[in-house]
Amino acid sequence: MEATASAPQPLATPGCQVYWPAPYEVCGAIRDKYNELGGPNSFLLWPTSNELTNPDGVGKRSTFQNGPIYWSPAGGAHPVANHFFAAWQRNGWEAGVLGYPTSDELVNPDNIGRRQYFQGGTIYWKLNDAYYVAGAIRDKWGETGWETGYLGYPTSDETVAPDGVGRFNRFEHGMIYWSPSTGAHPASGGILTKWAMTNYEAGPYGYPVSDQRQRGQAFDQDFQYGTIGWPTTAVQDDDIDWQEDYIDDGNCPGCGDDDRVAVTGPGWTNAPQPDLAPKSQPDTGQMFGELPLCTDLPTDTGDNPRYSWCRPEPAPALAPQASWTSVLDKPYCKDLPHRQWAGDRKYQCMWREGQLALLDRETGAPLGTLGVVQENQLTTAWNSTTWNVRTALHITGVTGGLDAAQYAMSVYCTSDGSCSHNFNNNEPPHPVAETPYQRDYTMSSPVGIGAISRTNGFAEFTISLPGSNANPVTTKAGVSPVIRCDQVGNRNTSGCIVAGAEPILDMTTRNVPALSGHIGYAQASGLPGAPNGTPLTRTTNDAQIQNNRNISCNRVPRPRPAGQQCDEYPFASTNQGGGANGPARTYQGSCATGMPSGWVVPLSVPVTFWNAAGISMCMMPGRDNMRGGGITGWFYVKNRVLDGDTFYVKGS
Repeated sequence: MEATASAPQPLATPGCQVYWPAPYEVCGAIRDKYNELGGPNSFLLWPTSNELTNPDGVGKRSTFQNGPIYWSPAGGAHPVANHFFAAWQRNGWEAGVLGYPTSDELVNPDNIGRRQYFQGGTIYWKLNDAYYVAGAIRDKWGETGWETGYLGYPTSDETVAPDGVGRFNRFEHGMIYWSPSTGAHPASGGILTKWAMTNYEAGPYGYPVSDQRQRGQAFDQDFQYGTIGWPTTAVQDDDIDWQEDYIDDGNCPGCGDDDRVAVTGPGWTNAPQPDLAPKSQPDTGQMFGELPLCTDLPTDTGDNPRYSWCRPEPAPALAPQASWTSVLDKPYCKDLPHRQWAGDRKYQCMWREGQLALLDRETGAPLGTLGVVQENQLTTAWNSTTWNVRTALHITGVTGGLDAAQYAMSVYCTSDGSCSHNFNNNEPPHPVAETPYQRDYTMSSPVGIGAISRTNGFAEFTISLPGSNANPVTTKAGVSPVIRCDQVGNRNTSGCIVAGAEPILDMTTRNVPALSGHIGYAQASGLPGAPNGTPLTRTTNDAQIQNNRNISCNRVPRPRPAGQQCDEYPFASTNQGGGANGPARTYQGSCATGMPSGWVVPLSVPVTFWNAAGISMCMMPGRDNMRGGGITGWFYVKNRVLDGDTFYVKGS
């Protein structure tokens, strides 16, 4: 049965009404509004209080099951419910900035959201979020088309800026900032992104002093201390200090490559061939280290086979390298130490050798000896989770009856994700006369969005002598370095690298002389990152990166000298960026132009060690700074430098 308002009860105060079975009086204008909405049949349902006087001693309210109705002499009586009530409560009810309601909830023109007017502003609601907009910010929002304009709905209340002077509201697609001296102006899109990178109004640009204006296909916006443009700069070679050129192999071939081999030579990866012999055996480091010495085998065979594989002792001299020709792609591979993987982030190679004999245990004489060299290389791709592998076997010496021996290769992989290879492990054996033996194959470790896998590949050879009763012998597996594949950022690609190979970015070869010079100065003064020194560590934490910027160049006031930008080192995208609030330095000459005195110390050139902590800043041509930023970003992508990865930078 529908609830109906009862007749006024005999004990009701004049001008009030009781809605039985609720025992509370609803009076005056609040009663009229309640009845207008439908009384207990409205969304408010039943009263839960008598009429109450508000803390200001002026207004009144009555509460209902689903919200109150508030009355004031200036605003009249209006319900405030659900998200509107929460937003009003958050801002101090009638005693706060909004004051009393002056309207009921109203449906917006888009038929999605709602709004409610108050004395000091308007609360807007959309999809369970309600925020207020007021004053000059509300007026400017109205100029943009309210919620149907390009800014959309508010996503924050009006907020006091960190300087305690300005105010701002966030919207779905931008912000509106206000200060007493600049008025209210929206910032959105790429211009807002760039302004945010400079630390908003606290950075070198200050508050906006104009709305955005179109310039051809671009947009510009004036700020107190400069102009920001998007997507192109407002003034040639004059942009925010953190703007990066878009760099890839199309416009800068090789700019993202690892320069390890060119700078330091092939880096030794911490993946020499492990000793896979049983723990009771000595660590010989040989391919056949699990085999006993021939001299340790008894001549009495008993129930054992007549022929047994063993290691000759003393071992024949290692085959001179001239006796075999490498089939790997890089000439430095053959010059590496035995069993040592080396190369760079993308390419690694290794060679190893061993000797074995087949002993006639009845006579104690060897039937023959065999010398082998195994080569391996792998080549990863930054944009693929499949990598190429080459394995080769060289027969470097055969004596006696082992000229009839055969070998067969097997490949397998292990991963903390999934892995596979396309080598045919059922390939028939090959005679030792077939040398060198070479096979190219692939391995794969697919990953999903946000995932990382770590994979090792293995290649081993099994040696046998047909017609003998000797069991086949298998080499210790040639184990690859860990291949890490990921689909984490990096321009929405998935790819693989050698995780243990720290890459080097050589800025001296990237046509950014001013940037390269600054890095060289900074490292000479004691800061980390130089090859063969302490590496830099990447961070992808946006808050940390922004803080690193705020500690450094965002503290240097504008305007910049014409065509110049402020560069900081270590990079803001590293854990070392910002120098952990350590001492700031620059360098006498053009670097120091426009740098504030006091907290930035100008060092003399040539630069000598000053302090291993802190930051370095230098004014330089904007083209160098923007190009260098883009190159660094592309270097991160091509080398898949993830959060926590270490790397080096070479300066001049």
